[in-house]
Amino acid sequence: MQISSTSEGVLPRFSLVVATLGRTVELSKLLETLAAQTDQDFEVLIMDQNAPGYLDAVLGPFRSRLDLRHLPIERRGACAARNRGAVQARGEWVMFPDDDCWYPLDMIERVTRGIEGTGLGFYGGRAADEEGQSVLSRYTPAAADITEDNVWSTSIEWMAAIRRDLFLAAGGFDERLGPGAGTPFGAYEINDLVLGLLRNGATGRYDPDWIGHHDFQPEALGTSDSIAKMYHYARGMGYVLQKRRLGMKHVFMLTHRAMFGAVYFLLSGNFGRARRSRAILAGIASGWWLARDVVISTVSML
Repeated sequence: MQISSTSEGVLPRFSLVVATLGRTVELSKLLETLAAQTDQDFEVLIMDQNAPGYLDAVLGPFRSRLDLRHLPIERRGACAARNRGAVQARGEWVMFPDDDCWYPLDMIERVTRGIEGTGLGFYGGRAADEEGQSVLSRYTPAAADITEDNVWSTSIEWMAAIRRDLFLAAGGFDERLGPGAGTPFGAYEINDLVLGLLRNGATGRYDPDWIGHHDFQPEALGTSDSIAKMYHYARGMGYVLQKRRLGMKHVFMLTHRAMFGAVYFLLSGNFGRARRSRAILAGIASGWWLARDVVISTVSML
């Protein structure tokens, strides 16, 4: 696809594609941290899945502070919105911030240093609180090349930078995965994409010092809502295991902690966390079974 130029003839290095639905305060916080970045070599594409006018008051103050495009999209689903944003993007690299994450003010500067002159096809970081402690997942502790063996601990959607040409060549995100897809498979779209990039010959690097922030409430992990969410997410994991034909090594990596957790939390009397661990195991198995007839195919970018 031909990338159009700006009126000044200068293309941004990065295109930040933000799929958003039903959030205003959180989106404003994200945009504030983007407007204050020490390196401004990027554009922001707001892929708006809300009713017309919903974001007008949010976006107004940032139109003069950011290279910002507002693109309404009728189709629901975060991956569908991201894919359409990537097609419209003008940058050499694409990133996909969540509409409720936010960033350190040197986030763009850091990723620029990380990719400069490396020949990398993609770059990954981690989710952390503002003290730098990892949240939402367990991550590889040291910098590393991204491989199939560590893809589960080096990748998260909104801390990934991907060369746009390689993203499009890989078919973008699988629109059967992720929030709003309308399928049983609620997450792990980035892991599926990275596996596709690797199998296409791209190289990636994980940097634990490249971080972004996201709200995290550990006290809610054993609640009914959290258990239902993790079951939905884990089905996505099972789907990726089946779709990418990953072997028993990956199955063991993804299930042994949940199996241990189910026993540990049960014996320690934390029944909510025990149910959550069981839900992860059940979700992986369910997603794997439901995805058994999936054939790897290029996602439509219409």
